[in-house]
Amino acid sequence: MKKLNVLIIADKQDMESLDINKQSDRWNVYWEILHYDEIYNKIESLKKTIVFRKIHFVVFSRNDQVGKLTSIGPVISALKVGYTTISGIDQQKRVEQMCQCFLDFMEGDTVLPFDDETQKKSPLPYKPKGTFSLVFDTEQLGGVRYGIPRIFKVLNIYGIKATFFITNLMQWIYPGIVDKIVSKGHEIGIHGRYHEYLSTSDERKQCQIIEETLDDFKGYSVFGANFIGRMDEATLASLTQNGIKYFVYPLIHDYATLGFRKYSTLNTVISVNRHNLIMVPISVETYGLPWIMIRGMLESVLKELKKNEYKHLTILLHPFRDGNISHIGVLEKIIKFLYNNDLISLPIADKISAHNAQHNADCATDINVARAKRKLFQFPMSLTDIKYAPVGIGIKMIQRVRPNTTVF
Repeated sequence: MKKLNVLIIADKQDMESLDINKQSDRWNVYWEILHYDEIYNKIESLKKTIVFRKIHFVVFSRNDQVGKLTSIGPVISALKVGYTTISGIDQQKRVEQMCQCFLDFMEGDTVLPFDDETQKKSPLPYKPKGTFSLVFDTEQLGGVRYGIPRIFKVLNIYGIKATFFITNLMQWIYPGIVDKIVSKGHEIGIHGRYHEYLSTSDERKQCQIIEETLDDFKGYSVFGANFIGRMDEATLASLTQNGIKYFVYPLIHDYATLGFRKYSTLNTVISVNRHNLIMVPISVETYGLPWIMIRGMLESVLKELKKNEYKHLTILLHPFRDGNISHIGVLEKIIKFLYNNDLISLPIADKISAHNAQHNADCATDINVARAKRKLFQFPMSLTDIKYAPVGIGIKMIQRVRPNTTVF
């Protein structure tokens, strides 16, 4: 692999513990040292550096879970560039963990030890009434090194098989992590080489990027992708051309005086250049929310599920957040809550493999939709946005997925 150009954006306080002179055989490393309190004022300057240095991705010294909780999401969105962090994930040990992640990043090829001790499994619901999928977006070093081992233990206790969307960068730094995920019965999906934006490239380039992304997953079954906020209409054709069967997108359950807004939790099949692609809605997200609000979202979705034959919900989590000391207990609460409501877990691919788009007379009438505007595939996006887009060429919504059929 050729050396990539990397910009480390480090807080001045963190530089007391990081070695700016350390060399790497893997990356061409450039530094931007600033106070994170002022990072939003530096966005234009950072953009110029990224262009001048031909930066492939940026590395933050801390994320928004530790330190002063400065949100890096708006910075990433403004820069439109790939990213990761070397941030620690536990507030009390964040500096120690950051230093270890920095070494991992600079040296690479770090094989992580995992505790494979068999845990006693919690009993499953006696008469399950539906299913759920836990999805873990995996793109930060601390999430892999410190979060995933804790998450594995919880998932093992409850017999959970989840879906991990992981960047190639995590494989480059931690070889064996994908093997470990798959060996435990979990599904893997693509999340970009280094969490880059596809929407800044044309269809030909996007197709090439996805092909390169999949090269690192040869030998594994990969059906799904997560490019939430980083894709556009060209991405759909690029996914189907590379054999991807589904992608996830966010539903919005806004918290309001009377509760959460309700949106359909059904999967949707769209036709892209005569190839079917499944849109899988993320019904619940844990990011930045306390348990009481997460529970409110879960309750809202469960009410919606009672209206449908298709009783399934998908929950988005992040190892660097949901695997930290402060939040790992919430993961267990989520699982217990869903078990208590008689739902059992399975990876997304296992769920949609039990359904098929039967495009015949008994299906919903075709709904022609436009080649969606780029903003359509950036957060937030709902099925309503697609349904009422101006009529055009390229994308067609076939039907809501029906029970007891097969997609692939």
